[in-house]
Amino acid sequence: GYFCARFDTAFAAWGVAQNGSVRAGADAGTGSLLSGYARFAEGTRAVSVRVGVSFISVNQARRNLDAEIPDGVQLEETARRTRTAWAEKLDRVMLEGATEEDKEVFYTAFFHSLQYPYEQDEGGHYYSGYDNTVHKGVSYTGYSIWDTFRAEWAWLILFAPERVPGMITSMLQDYKE
Repeated sequence: GYFCARFDTAFAAWGVAQNGSVRAGADAGTGSLLSGYARFAEGTRAVSVRVGVSFISVNQARRNLDAEIPDGVQLEETARRTRTAWAEKLDRVMLEGATEEDKEVFYTAFFHSLQYPYEQDEGGHYYSGYDNTVHKGVSYTGYSIWDTFRAEWAWLILFAPERVPGMITSMLQDYKE
């Protein structure tokens, strides 16, 4: 995978480490066992970072970051948008007569059922397939196939029907790739 990170505070030092070897001042690397580091000036109290990720390229990670968390968007705004998106899903079911504990159990399970499978695409247009090729379309991953047809698929058909066709198409794509 690839990533792009943007910080709101300048680095005092930075570099890349690979296989135990540190390259101070490097800003990119390839291969396995790769990591990066940044140091900030003494006395720095807080640093905000925004990260874009991609399975396609560093440039796509930059585009994803610009689309999902543009410059100037604060953490609070991102959190508000995320809460709103989850509320739209979870508010599809309203429980009456349940205890607070029962509601907590129910909505936690509902939340978990909507996390997987999840979309793995780049801007809703492309995905990196199992054949290491970039394809047009949307792909889902994170399936827990064993026995989920007994409960989760029926649940998703009822409460997240807009996602099911894409999931089925994605399984067929995975088979072909």
